[in-house]
Amino acid sequence: PAKASTVASLLRDAGDPPVRTEVLACRGHVRDLPRSAAELPERYRTPEGRARCPVLGVDNAAGDYAPIYVPAGRPEVLAEIVAAAGRCDEVVLATDGDREGEAIAWHLRE
Repeated sequence: PAKASTVASLLRDAGDPPVRTEVLACRGHVRDLPRSAAELPERYRTPEGRARCPVLGVDNAAGDYAPIYVPAGRPEVLAEIVAAAGRCDEVVLATDGDREGEAIAWHLRE
């Protein structure tokens, strides 16, 4: 949230005329790999509740080893971001200059 406040103040001072902006922080990762079979979507579990995929969080049924992401545990933050995006003409994802920031932005975009 501190970075969001800094970005908001920079944007507020940059426009002439001022541009209405809304800056929100995602507060870290919004999706992650599952920690247990119980976190997997039902289609990836057996009727007994075990994971269908031999490597937890990776769907290799099609041979492409696609990761299976699940929400990271802060649904209210994600809901706030989705609602704000629906009110906007344009969404800009500003990240830290590292790969982790890029990954978080990609998950938000998805």
